[in-house]
Amino acid sequence: MTEASWAIERTFTELRLNYDLFVPDADGGRGRFEGTDDEVLIWGSRLLFDPYDGVRQPSLGGHLEFDALTIRLPHLPVEVTDHPSEIRLYLRLTLREDGFTLTAGIDVDLLRPVFRYPAGEHTVMRITEELTTVDETVAAAQRAVEAFASHSSLFDDIGFPRRP
Repeated sequence: MTEASWAIERTFTELRLNYDLFVPDADGGRGRFEGTDDEVLIWGSRLLFDPYDGVRQPSLGGHLEFDALTIRLPHLPVEVTDHPSEIRLYLRLTLREDGFTLTAGIDVDLLRPVFRYPAGEHTVMRITEELTTVDETVAAAQRAVEAFASHSSLFDDIGFPRRP
């Protein structure tokens, strides 16, 4: 799972270097938010353990989340939120009594419109597989890496301009 997360991170890091990631202002220009840092923050692979299920109830085994890449976009200082605008690529492994559930996803959550994407939550990709063995899980992680690769146009799809 860690290797799969690293592979996803490498692929999308190489892709994002070709784009100027920013939040456009009302005129479509580069958003400069007075009084706040307008830099994009990027986190590479990190492993998180969450003891809860998707509805915040304690879970039998919880789940491991491998955040392959998180890109946090700047927002206005008046937009107080616990959930800033982010692009998240992740693998989630949940333990079940009879095996594992592997979820691979790309989520784009925006407080305000960004180029072609309106404000709101957008699920770009979500793949879920129910697995019973470790070998099946390893194979599913590799399939997930390939599924992420098929979304290599993510930054174009959102509308970020390419760097010269």
